[in-house]
Amino acid sequence: MRIFGIIFLSLGVIFSAASQSLHTPEEILKILEKSPVKFVIDTIEGRFKKEDAPVLADGYVLQSAGMGDVLAQYQQSDSKKTKEYFKKGEKLYEKKKYKKARKCFQKALDETPDHSQMMVWIGKTYEAEDKKDNALKWYEKATQANAIDYQGFWNYGRILLEKDARPEAMQAITKAHLLNRNHPGVLKTFKKIYQKNNILYPFWTFDPMYKITKDEKNEIHVGYQKTPWLAYGLCKAAWEHEPSYKKNMDANLMRDPRMMEEKECLLSAVIAYESMEDEEKNRFPEIVALITASEKEMIDEFVIYEIWSRKNPLMLLQTDRDILNKIENYLLEVRCKRPGLSN
Repeated sequence: MRIFGIIFLSLGVIFSAASQSLHTPEEILKILEKSPVKFVIDTIEGRFKKEDAPVLADGYVLQSAGMGDVLAQYQQSDSKKTKEYFKKGEKLYEKKKYKKARKCFQKALDETPDHSQMMVWIGKTYEAEDKKDNALKWYEKATQANAIDYQGFWNYGRILLEKDARPEAMQAITKAHLLNRNHPGVLKTFKKIYQKNNILYPFWTFDPMYKITKDEKNEIHVGYQKTPWLAYGLCKAAWEHEPSYKKNMDANLMRDPRMMEEKECLLSAVIAYESMEDEEKNRFPEIVALITASEKEMIDEFVIYEIWSRKNPLMLLQTDRDILNKIENYLLEVRCKRPGLSN
């Protein structure tokens, strides 16, 4: 364990227009050294545990209420009959009695028109009978009835790929992925469909290796592995535990403080990364992507996709369509790679 004794170099990194208002790691270090709170740097040995990436349950829907739409789940509003038909249909489906199961799902749909889950299940019964055209029709109906039903888009994309409609399949599976950001099955299909379109989705996640704790003396410990994550962690510690830091930043920036916090911490990581040897830099694909995102003015999209929605995938179900479109562009222009092309 050691008290601050690290000096960071402030490098000329093109990050965003907001970078003029943000602090460098060296400036943050000086602020923390003058703080009434004592900050201590620790190194963390061994394997670093990644944060859990939650998977959403099925059945989310946007329902009209008053001034706008509210996020709800079908099971909260389904009638008793709808639930009974659905439960009976599931059991029949498991027994491979697809025609009888379909009748139950249709009855449930009659009880609750526009119920996208029932449409997906009807599609599944047709798909199980190898009636792909009928299945495709019902999966498409589900996407039209409920714009946030990930299962509808997922299954629609799968069948489109089987029909070799690759661009259309990619559009559908991209929506499914954003509607359930961490779902392993959707992500597997997403990678497959993108690969069929000659686009590779690299396997990495944004997991900064730092940990902030407070001891019995109320001292703040910033544990880390690798220099960029120390810079990132010190910035996070300043926002979370330096008494006047967040207040001063909020007053100076007059913008979304949550986004500004993330941008400043990311900037710190980039500056520390730029001071490393080239061989070490190869171990940070997430920071390479971050720099590319900066060059393409897609930092917000990087934050939303790589950080926030991975921790809270529910947020994308309530995100405006224009922002989702920007995230889809981010996936193509920054996150993914096209063999033979530089990006």
